[in-house]
Amino acid sequence: MQIKPSCPICNSHDIGVFNGRENARCVNCGALERTRFMFLLLNRMGILHPDTSVLHFAPEPGMFRRLSQLCSSYTPMDYNVDQYDKWSPEVRFVDLCDVDGTVTGTYDLIIHNHVLEHVPCSVSSVVAKLKARLNPGGVMLFSIPTRAGVATSEDLDPSLTHEERHARFGQWDHMRLFGADDVIEILNGSEDNGAELVPAYDYISPKEREMALLPPAIERLSGHSIYKVAAAS
Repeated sequence: MQIKPSCPICNSHDIGVFNGRENARCVNCGALERTRFMFLLLNRMGILHPDTSVLHFAPEPGMFRRLSQLCSSYTPMDYNVDQYDKWSPEVRFVDLCDVDGTVTGTYDLIIHNHVLEHVPCSVSSVVAKLKARLNPGGVMLFSIPTRAGVATSEDLDPSLTHEERHARFGQWDHMRLFGADDVIEILNGSEDNGAELVPAYDYISPKEREMALLPPAIERLSGHSIYKVAAAS
């Protein structure tokens, strides 16, 4: 019997079109390519255990359900918490420009997908402060929208209209558009955070990528790619 491609998070075979991309979004749990890639990586890297302490920003529904079941210490956070009012466990408020004021404790794993383009402050500073919240040997995995062939552009001016931000950065609430030409340098900044692209095929075989309906773009700098920042052991 031929095995059908499926979402690795919820095992649904129903993965449909999203924003013009075929096989992009799981109809059952809503997982996009980057979310499915993230979950596969977490498993292949051997990170997830019942005693793994997880901090998850802007939690996706499917990942939220699986991680809250798999890990006894799971903390979901977001800036806009009203959208999660019926979720359990409670999604707590966070201001990533004030990490020290809204995040407590330390974690084995920090994850976030397409979050850093929203923060109205220094990206490398946010990464550094989150890295400081990792336990020894802990890791932060994240994705960001990245455009090939250009440098990163940014404008933190609060007077920019929603229309201007959409035109320049692709969405009304984006502060920047990361460019593949310098994204690693932007993430590392003067703090030298040690951010690097995760080499997908060091962990996931071409067959596994096919079964999870992941695009080839996960192997290069793109919005599907995942970056890693690790704490010292």
